[in-house]
Amino acid sequence: EHDPVIRAACPLLAAAAASVGSPQIRSRATLGGNVANASPAADLIPALTAVEGKAVISSRSGIRKAEILELVLDAGRCALILGFEVPAFQTDTCWAFEKIGRRNALAISRMNGAAAFELADGRMKNVRLCIGAATRSPQRFRTAEALLEGNTPGTELFRQAGGAVSEEILDKTGIRNSSQYKLPVSADFTVRLLENAMRRE
Repeated sequence: EHDPVIRAACPLLAAAAASVGSPQIRSRATLGGNVANASPAADLIPALTAVEGKAVISSRSGIRKAEILELVLDAGRCALILGFEVPAFQTDTCWAFEKIGRRNALAISRMNGAAAFELADGRMKNVRLCIGAATRSPQRFRTAEALLEGNTPGTELFRQAGGAVSEEILDKTGIRNSSQYKLPVSADFTVRLLENAMRRE
């Protein structure tokens, strides 16, 4: 949350870390613990995914690097994490981390997400959009990313991406009691996430 190197090189990760628990919890907690808990609502999994971080993990076959989403084997199950490697942001990176909770502080996410992309000649490139607490485990929303990739950012494009996210959640989870709330919220949440990322151009 406060490390000057992280705040300068990867501010999205610092912002996500600042959303976890209380100051007392954050003074004891670790990135690895938040990820290894493998909760669908873990705040740092979308952030680490959007910044294209890698985890260094240990298994019977030895030590290797893995994508963050590979670690979450199922809700509550995760590989043994030794550390993380996180690339520094490019100077033209737009980014945002957002969460929805029942209250403003000390809230488990009802939905969270991170977005990062670069702008080249006014067009979005290398789009990463990861949302948690909407499906069984956090995931990248590839259809929405493909809609955004190479296009000029704007509200209408962001609404299309939000619709794609909502449709993919429905496809993954089916109709549930929470769908009436979660599906429209996920679309609006995606729009807000992308608009806030643009404000950090």
